[in-house]
Amino acid sequence: KDLAGKGYKTLVVTAGTSGKGMGAAGTDIDKEIKRCEALIKEAKKLGMTVIGAQVEGMARRTDASDMKSIKAVMPLSDYILTATKTGFSQSMPKNSAKR
Repeated sequence: KDLAGKGYKTLVVTAGTSGKGMGAAGTDIDKEIKRCEALIKEAKKLGMTVIGAQVEGMARRTDASDMKSIKAVMPLSDYILTATKTGFSQSMPKNSAKR
């Protein structure tokens, strides 16, 4: 419902987490993944293109929540956007080749 009637054509969902930020927002990784999954489902229902993005490097990944969010978002994405320095240069092309 947040996307309907807005005329958007693309949804970009960034993967990766900040425990401090989620705590301040009163949420956690599981709630965020459910929220992202629902948003992606709605976007696809509306015919939008979904881009999963991971643009931060290994130094910014502090716990298992980062990988959990990446594994949740990327398979649902039509396209994957990543920077070479993220440490995913080997696995992301394999994932994107399946699309």
